[in-house]
Amino acid sequence: MATGSEWPETRLLADEFMIPLLRKSGVRFVQLARNGHLQADGVTILDDSRQPEQLFARGSWTLWDDQESVGTVPQVAGTRKCSLWAKGDVGDWWLKQVFGGRPFRQMTLPRRRQPLP
Repeated sequence: MATGSEWPETRLLADEFMIPLLRKSGVRFVQLARNGHLQADGVTILDDSRQPEQLFARGSWTLWDDQESVGTVPQVAGTRKCSLWAKGDVGDWWLKQVFGGRPFRQMTLPRRRQPLP
């Protein structure tokens, strides 16, 4: 889920290491982004490929756009509701559209706790 708020190092490392590995292994890699604050605004599919070329770090509506529009800041402790909204809800919507009730396996990359020095 492209939030527009990933660390620059995350994008660089993904493009250098993860994207080539996914491409070589033929893993389906779907990249999504919200179109606006409301669920009714929809989602854009930035890429859906077994041969991805790059990590799309942002779509037309970013997490920062959303935070500014409602006058808040990203949550960095506890439940991290902004992550659930910006990533979880988007992924859940797509999975429901594509798989309905059929079984599937979803994988996510671990989140780094600290930025690179």
